[in-house]
Amino acid sequence: METFSIQDLAGDIRGREAKSCIYCGAEKDLTAEHVVPRGIGGNLKLPNASCIGCARTILKGFEQETIVSVLQGARLHVGVKRKNRPRNEDFIPVWGENSRKMMLPIKIAPAILFLPQFHPPGLITGFPSGGIVGSFVMRLTSHWHLDNFKITPRVVIETKKFVRFIAKIAHGYAFHSFGDSFEPVLNEIIMTENTGLPWYDFIGSNASDCPKTNDLHTLSAEWQKIGDIEYLMISIQLFARFDTPGYLVVAGRR
Repeated sequence: METFSIQDLAGDIRGREAKSCIYCGAEKDLTAEHVVPRGIGGNLKLPNASCIGCARTILKGFEQETIVSVLQGARLHVGVKRKNRPRNEDFIPVWGENSRKMMLPIKIAPAILFLPQFHPPGLITGFPSGGIVGSFVMRLTSHWHLDNFKITPRVVIETKKFVRFIAKIAHGYAFHSFGDSFEPVLNEIIMTENTGLPWYDFIGSNASDCPKTNDLHTLSAEWQKIGDIEYLMISIQLFARFDTPGYLVVAGRR
């Protein structure tokens, strides 16, 4: 089993060099790709792994929105701020009763960690099961009242964008671990907003409990044989130090 742990806000670690885009195969205008986005503390960096076009599609299509909406509270709580962040990111919006809105400094704003949960991938269970079936919710701070302003947790999530976010991490780590020695299966899900592929066959929650750790994020890769085909399984645990549930992704086959 290949494993990788991200500890706190460490500097970048050089991963496997691609020399062509791991999403579309282009060989020109290549840039480095973080497996786990730098915006949530990822530091495993694949040189020459994404063309500019695919990098833009990923960032604007789902990655940036997932980081600053679903994972905003958690990333700020552990001290991650976006590179070249806007000046006003020192403040974030919070909502109270009757949808009242207030801007609070990051240092005193309450933080919540929300992670959607799914059934395990359909290729493993043998039956399709799409959609969110539950959630992991943790209040990371204790102060949820400010004078007469009672703060109400609010998380807006688009399931397909979050699924593409998880698929992108899995695909990158699969390449880092095994290079071109497998047939990838996630490219269309990552790069296409309205793909016809049943994403829930490939992406889901991990039915196994994740081991306790002080790491920020953990990744692992192993092969699993289903019928006559070996599938590459990527396990992902985001914000692992908070005992979060993991995700299991079928990233390829051979």
